[in-house]
Amino acid sequence: MRFVVFSTPRTGSSWLVELLDAHPRVVAYGERFYPGRGVRRENGSLDFVRFDDLPSRFVRRAQPAAALELEAYLTLLLRPRPGIRAVGLKVMLEQARARAGLMASLGRRGVRAVHLVRRDTLARLISLRAALARGVFRARTGDVVPRTSLRLNSDKLLNDLETMEAAVAASRELLERHGLQCLEITYESLLASTEAELGRVAAFLDLEETVWTPGTTLVITNPDPLALVENVDEVRETLRGTRFEWMVRASAAAAVRE
Repeated sequence: MRFVVFSTPRTGSSWLVELLDAHPRVVAYGERFYPGRGVRRENGSLDFVRFDDLPSRFVRRAQPAAALELEAYLTLLLRPRPGIRAVGLKVMLEQARARAGLMASLGRRGVRAVHLVRRDTLARLISLRAALARGVFRARTGDVVPRTSLRLNSDKLLNDLETMEAAVAASRELLERHGLQCLEITYESLLASTEAELGRVAAFLDLEETVWTPGTTLVITNPDPLALVENVDEVRETLRGTRFEWMVRASAAAAVRE
């Protein structure tokens, strides 16, 4: 079985990849299509070169040759391995949009998609802004996470939330358009019922029932997202009476592993 973990930023997708990679019959790679040479994306299995780190990537070539390079790369990355039942990687929406032919190729290969979404868009926005302010997008056991605080622009807040939710809708449309069989799970349900949700994923990937200990050294970076917001009362007032109002209450109790 070949699969892709498909998501948008700050949904816990790195956490999910590492949980899946801990399964004895699964090989799960992180962002093999993150743009740029020499970028460290240490997540999941690490025994396969990132696409942009291929020696041939920055040689000028005709488009048909570039398409063949992508096909050859995916063939090798997703190849069967002895004792392994499922092989996959993480792809973010913007990477899918930027890599011509990537989604079409995954669709032709019958790749299944685990679409990870985060219902609390406000918490996701705060997490993204905090990561940018810190310069730290994920942390592991023993790492020191810098303290930070931020202000959300109330004039832009509703538009920012709408834009982030539109990206999730665009992800669903992209997966459907390219014919990927999809299982959608939420970050919130994965956090609340980790073993049950991983069981759903395992069944979706046709994995035999195997007892495994999902493990990761990734740690929670924002246990209370709203505590990072200096103008929380202004945010609460801005969202009052909107469909996002519930997120102010929910974010106060949210925790995220990203």
